[in-house]
Amino acid sequence: MKKSILITGMSGSGKSTLGKKLRASGYVVHDIEDIPGMFTTIDSRTGEILTEWDTNNLDQIKYLIFSCNKEKLSELIAHETNEIAFYCGTATNIHDIVPLFDEVILLQASPEIIKHRLSTRTTHDFARDPKMQDWILELKNPFETALMKEGAVVVNADGDVDETLQRVITLF
Repeated sequence: MKKSILITGMSGSGKSTLGKKLRASGYVVHDIEDIPGMFTTIDSRTGEILTEWDTNNLDQIKYLIFSCNKEKLSELIAHETNEIAFYCGTATNIHDIVPLFDEVILLQASPEIIKHRLSTRTTHDFARDPKMQDWILELKNPFETALMKEGAVVVNADGDVDETLQRVITLF
């Protein structure tokens, strides 16, 4: 039976790193945040659709809506032919897309680990600023609590990626 699994979590929880490790282990992985046209970024104050923004400008970022195109994601899932496929990412409208998946894995990392990962990441510079990190951590508990209420399976992502990988693959 075909299974679609969303791997989500806060910035710095390890979604992209785990996705790369799953892919290297032979699994099909879609990093939904990197798929052209999958997301629309909207300034919630003006309704303007943005194509560019300053990734370290907290005054701008906190008003952005990163909306995942539910129809496009649904098509991607429907056309997947592999028995199991992972979809890594998060969105402002996460609660609209959760029902599309058979399982949701919530990567949960401690505030200290998240701050460290955000400060030292090399793939991009989002959230290197300590004020941005503090804002992300303010959102952490409500985001995670809501997903757990929707049935997300929590996976501790404080350790290295190999430990997280083992925790995830033992679920399936």
